[in-house]
Amino acid sequence: MSMNNVLVIAGHDPTGGAGIVADAQAIRSMGAHPVTVISALTDQNTNRVSSFEAVDTELVLRQIETLTKDINFKAVKVGMLASNSLVQAVAPVLQKLQIPIVFDPVLASGAGDSLADDGLVDVICEFLLPHVEIVTPNTPELFCLTGLDNKETPEQFELAARSLLKTGVKYVLLTGTHATSVDVCNRLYPLNKCYVWPRLEGEYHGSGCTLSSTLSALLANGAPLEIAVKEAQEFVWNSLVNAYRISNGQSIPCRDGR
Repeated sequence: MSMNNVLVIAGHDPTGGAGIVADAQAIRSMGAHPVTVISALTDQNTNRVSSFEAVDTELVLRQIETLTKDINFKAVKVGMLASNSLVQAVAPVLQKLQIPIVFDPVLASGAGDSLADDGLVDVICEFLLPHVEIVTPNTPELFCLTGLDNKETPEQFELAARSLLKTGVKYVLLTGTHATSVDVCNRLYPLNKCYVWPRLEGEYHGSGCTLSSTLSALLANGAPLEIAVKEAQEFVWNSLVNAYRISNGQSIPCRDGR
């Protein structure tokens, strides 16, 4: 028996709710195999992030080089790249793999705590996004990446998404979890597709990680992008409906299976 391998480059959340642990759980649930490189260490719980530290760039690069010499990867999931030097170093290495890259732009925690160096947005747009198949920002991340005003209108969402597409990224899947609308509307650009989901009560720790890592696994398994986008959202929805609590903080998505 063989599996399709997904290279995951992301930060570590010690709660297991988000970060590389969440990525690995979701990818495995989709029938692919996660191979992980930790890019940042965080001091956090289910309520907030207290601090973070980027892993040494050379160490991250050595791990990627060692792994790619041995393992055939079908997709890459990139999460928290907390330093400018890490983005600049990792981007050309990933480009050479010539496989789909899913990027979850982790720029701040759910509580609003910054998880990035100053100037990181410009570095991401210049060096990483031109090689990315699909990026999965929430609304604050989309407007942070584009520098546009955060106005919750379909016209402003499209304007910001098309601004991001000009960097070279092929698709933008904008998640509506941070918007104030009654339902959650996820939008796929440039196809202008809207996926509407009932908004659930409560807060969840790691829903964005779950979406992007599930998407990477589906692409690794050969799913066409539109089908992967649809099925990834269905998986996330089920994980949130069946979420559980480990504290009085945010709930943890249940990523045990479809």
